[in-house]
Amino acid sequence: GLKTVPVATGDQGLVSPTKNLGIGGVAIALDDPYSDPFVNPAKGVQIQKIQLFSSPTYYNISDENGSALTMPLGVMVRHKNIFGGVMLSVQQMKEPPRQTFFWGPWIENSFVDGSALRNKQRHNFYAQGFLGKQISENTALGLGIAYSGLKAVEGTEFLYANSNSVEQSGRVWDMRLGLLSDRPARQMEAVLFYHTYDMTQDAKYPYWWANPDPIFGYQNFEDITVHNRDLTRTMGLHLGYRQPINRETGWNIGGIFTANYKDHPKIPNYEIMNIPRDPGNTWAFNFGVGISRDFAPVRFGIDLIFEPVWSHTWANAESEMISGIGTIISAGNKTVENHFEFTNWIFRMGLEQHPINNVFGFQIGIEILQYQYWLDQDNYVVPFSRSQRESWMEWSPRIGLSWHFPTVEIGYTAKVTVGTGQPGLAFGNMFVSRAEFDTSDIILAPAGSLSLQEAHVLTHHITLAIPIN
Repeated sequence: GLKTVPVATGDQGLVSPTKNLGIGGVAIALDDPYSDPFVNPAKGVQIQKIQLFSSPTYYNISDENGSALTMPLGVMVRHKNIFGGVMLSVQQMKEPPRQTFFWGPWIENSFVDGSALRNKQRHNFYAQGFLGKQISENTALGLGIAYSGLKAVEGTEFLYANSNSVEQSGRVWDMRLGLLSDRPARQMEAVLFYHTYDMTQDAKYPYWWANPDPIFGYQNFEDITVHNRDLTRTMGLHLGYRQPINRETGWNIGGIFTANYKDHPKIPNYEIMNIPRDPGNTWAFNFGVGISRDFAPVRFGIDLIFEPVWSHTWANAESEMISGIGTIISAGNKTVENHFEFTNWIFRMGLEQHPINNVFGFQIGIEILQYQYWLDQDNYVVPFSRSQRESWMEWSPRIGLSWHFPTVEIGYTAKVTVGTGQPGLAFGNMFVSRAEFDTSDIILAPAGSLSLQEAHVLTHHITLAIPIN
């Protein structure tokens, strides 16, 4: 997802099994037989047997900033020219402890820990499946559907840093149609997809008000609820190409192109941003090249992806208003416009040693994400214009181990992500308003330059694959 703040996020969306996680997630020129069918349903044609699988995942954000445990269970099958798979997952998330800051005539600099007021465990449910058919010797067609029922999205509460609590509820739908042409000389694929992210967020803020009680005086507190909706619709096309360079040595080269159009009719009014009620739209592209070698006893791969993105968000006047220079802004006209231009890069590299003595193998890899964007903001109310540039890098080294037995395959990957944290707004040495990330895009215009309290994310991922025949 897109980011305009360097948030420390866990692997909440890591619910599918994957073989290439330990080698950096390399995917352009190297197959991942576990996760490929959930990305392009037509790749389910490569299933050779009935297989049960599970991929338990646990992650923890440092300094008690959140954690989650995910337990998936699924099956992949093929019968003649028909293939398919289904996976169900439950997820338990532990929210970070929260503190609420109060001001009042008799309360100064008081922090109240809100974590004891309610259960801090939240549960999410995920379901995804695919179904396809081999329509010719070298061609397959597949359809995939995924659904997520969410009661928590990692870090959303820290986007409302001064609130007592944030109640979340929503769903995610993903539908995709995949086509695969796999010939000895080349492999080509195409995926059409539609994705909807729809969440509601009810943030409760403490409110103190004066009570002229002659005995107890000023004593009244109540919660004010701010209702927000986060809605994004994405339509896209993904194209992939791969061909061998040298069959005898196992070298391959590949490329990808992805185009996304995102509609943001509802963007929440997060505390870190300075303009409320921002709808908008985004055009995002991926251009990637990859090289790999799959030649026993070694699998090796490198991916390099360039991601240019253009995003436009704005705020509309709810009623007629007068600007700071006396001009009239009619209801419905824009009061603010934000223009984002991203130039992001993704680098992945990894090496896998095939099972030694057909039993034990290992992986090592790294993923590096570089985010960079320019923001041009025009405020028609004050009026004024400003520009802001932000950039950061996220590093994610990982290592993996695998055990191969006749009746089961077991894989374990540990990875750590650094270079992110809890962002806020920097005013000299003052840190205001912590923020975190949710699984949707964050297209918010920060009110000023960003600061960062660094954190790291440690993830443990286990893959179990049990062939039935």
